[in-house]
Amino acid sequence: MRDYEGPLVCLGMKSGFGLRVTPDHLLLDGPRFSWRPAREIRIGDRLLTIQRLPQRNDRVRILDILPDDWIVQPSLEERAELRKRVLERFRSFAAASRHYGLRREALTLRGRDAIRLDTFRRLLLDLDLKEWRDRAFAYGRRKKTERFQVAHITPDLAYILGFIYGDGYARSNSKHSIVRITQSDLHRRHIDRLQQASQATFNTAWHDSLRPGTRQDSFRIHNLRRDSNLLFALYDWTTRNTLENLLRFGQDTLAGFLAGCMDADGCVSTKHYRKSGREYRMIDITFSLSDDLDTNRMLLLALRRFDVYARIRQQKGVKIVQITGRDDATRLVRVLSPYSIKCEKIPVRSTAISSDNEEVPAPLLAQVLKEIRPVPSQLLRRGSWSTFYELRAGTRRPFK
Repeated sequence: MRDYEGPLVCLGMKSGFGLRVTPDHLLLDGPRFSWRPAREIRIGDRLLTIQRLPQRNDRVRILDILPDDWIVQPSLEERAELRKRVLERFRSFAAASRHYGLRREALTLRGRDAIRLDTFRRLLLDLDLKEWRDRAFAYGRRKKTERFQVAHITPDLAYILGFIYGDGYARSNSKHSIVRITQSDLHRRHIDRLQQASQATFNTAWHDSLRPGTRQDSFRIHNLRRDSNLLFALYDWTTRNTLENLLRFGQDTLAGFLAGCMDADGCVSTKHYRKSGREYRMIDITFSLSDDLDTNRMLLLALRRFDVYARIRQQKGVKIVQITGRDDATRLVRVLSPYSIKCEKIPVRSTAISSDNEEVPAPLLAQVLKEIRPVPSQLLRRGSWSTFYELRAGTRRPFK
């Protein structure tokens, strides 16, 4: 690291990412696999980059991400266990209450006093109750609490959060929070999938205020509503500051969130076109979630956790995240299909055309192939001899 004063080179990537570096900063040229200073990079040049981010299998605990000033309301059985552990460490409940700044009623067996979340975390640590971090507790902002069936952001809960982000409404004020999703009967499968995820997550059903459509031939409208401070808090944590917490999800949970986004406001389609008398099919997967560039870049990073390359495109006044490579689309559909109703099988590949992002450095491949001595007759029968020869000579652009 050294001091520098002067102009910077700003490089715009095809994907939508950008890079600002000093003119002499070295970048790895993809086709030649050699270092080049940034000042020499021109439009159309291809750079080597990491396309797959490391996997994560972390579980995001609800207990860990709620604000410190929230409250926890232990059950009767949980209070009994707390009392037992407290007396093992302190000579009396009064001494424990003074130590943690609790009202005495907070540790009584049938007490109604809740415990501040930051204090509750200290209790679990001091009383050797770390395993309780994986329990589903009743949480609240002030007095009223609610308990989910889950202690973590599970794939089903993440699906709900992603659906809200894609096509929902969330609002909070000093008194209460509202989350609402509106869907017509035309999207009955969406509603059923959302209800399925909810039954595995919540202890109460959505309030569904069903109303007729505006025209005689239109579908009925479902207004699914939850008055839930807890759900809003988890939604706010997930989506705040351009989705900055999204990459903290484990693989399955991240897939659940992306599946919810896809079902709410995404599209999986196959486009047909003809060129030189031959018919081609192109897979097109898009997310239309935000017009904010940094938010869409975070989605690109999330997709790269699954080895899926995507690009940001400007379309009809809104930015979209688009996946067109067949192998990328196949990987994404495979990842999202356990949770998404929109992700179905990708049609069988009819041509061997690869995407630009699947290119590999030619010099490295040529070096490997020079060490291989295949039987020419076998390659000739498969029609691969000329391809092998050109790749080994470094005259053909190689792809994965």
